[in-house]
Amino acid sequence: MVYIVLNFLYTKPTFCKGIMSLFDGLHLYEVALAAAGVLLFFVLLALLVRQVWMQRPYGGLLVFFALPVVMIGWPSIQKVQISSDSVSLEKNIATLQQNPKDATLRTKVEEQLKQLTARPISNTAIVTTIARAQLELGDQAASEATVDKALAVAPKAAGLLEVKNQIQLHEHLKDLTAIVETNPANATAKSELQAAVHKVAAIPTANPEFVNSAAAAELAIGHTSEAVALNSKALAIDPASTKAKQLRQRISISQKTNE
Repeated sequence: MVYIVLNFLYTKPTFCKGIMSLFDGLHLYEVALAAAGVLLFFVLLALLVRQVWMQRPYGGLLVFFALPVVMIGWPSIQKVQISSDSVSLEKNIATLQQNPKDATLRTKVEEQLKQLTARPISNTAIVTTIARAQLELGDQAASEATVDKALAVAPKAAGLLEVKNQIQLHEHLKDLTAIVETNPANATAKSELQAAVHKVAAIPTANPEFVNSAAAAELAIGHTSEAVALNSKALAIDPASTKAKQLRQRISISQKTNE
């Protein structure tokens, strides 16, 4: 019965929103365990009161109180762990942005991200951290899907909007780069592209695709040395990047042509 009620609550996000927020991030079986623990506690408490009232022995009954304590305690520990993992992930993202070539740290971020995405989390702050982690690891599609889903519920969440703006800026940068590559004489597009590159450069990132897109933009503008530096950074972050390798070849051809 408890399981059925909880399943109903999970499928009705607007129902008892305040109560369900207490269980955010917990699997259904963990919520059921906590609810059953609370129910068992009150049953035992009622039995204890009855025994005391009737002046009957109740010492043996006290031992059973350990069971609901464990049943309630385990989900509580998981809830604390989720918050701790989120804070740790947020700190590691910031560190990775400053040290994008740190493969060990990148792997750690990937592992923490897997742990959090395996849980049914709706907390806006934690979801924002997840989206940022996905974006920094180079999975823009997953990050955008996470953001769009969360914005449908919290359309004014500043953190989510910031991630969304970064994704849109990246797409705008690629679009402008394509325009300038097709029509190098388009001064207006070049000016807009230069402005977009400056915006991207002001954002600390460990996303190799972002960095490589900035390199492609610099090459389209005619800033070969800047393109080389950014492309080298992208390859250092992800040596297997096909797009970065292809851009490196284009830069080499451009350098030979200009010699």
